Amino acid sequence: MSQLTDEQKAEIEQLMQSMRDSGATQEEIREAVDAKLQEWGIPLPADNGGHHEPPWMSQLTGEQKTEIQQLTESMKDSGATPQEIRDAVCAKLQEWGIQPPEDNGGRHELPWMSKLTDEQKTEIQQLMQSMRDSGATQEEIRDAVSAKLQEWGIELPPPPQIPGQ
Repeated sequence: MSQLTDEQKAEIEQLMQSMRDSGATQEEIREAVDAKLQEWGIPLPADNGGHHEPPWMSQLTGEQKTEIQQLTESMKDSGATPQEIRDAVCAKLQEWGIQPPEDNGGRHELPWMSKLTDEQKTEIQQLMQSMRDSGATQEEIRDAVSAKLQEWGIELPPPPQIPGQ
């Protein structure tokens, strides 16, 4: 996603939401997103049998990967929520001495978030959510977040540029 423009990110998010709303499976959503990325000429993330691996997976042994996959599947089968599954996976990673990714309500924290206090993180999250709820574009949200960060003396990195654009 870091290679995408704000407009492309918004299009992907809309695609995913509309597919979720229509009852599409995760696999169907993943395939649609992959097709859209290929259409834009963006290389797909490393793939493992139809499942994109998060970056921390490269730190695991084959046995650990299998254990994480079995844990995830058994929790899904028993009706666990995505957050409960994430919490269990993070606990397992910590048990193995692997730093789990920072999680922010299902979204991984951006690097600049580590510079914020808990109160500032909450304020940014509330700002982003209220703007999403009011139909703001990704660009408008980014601009508002950037302005808030500048108020606090934190410089937001520029958006990634896609070659050829």
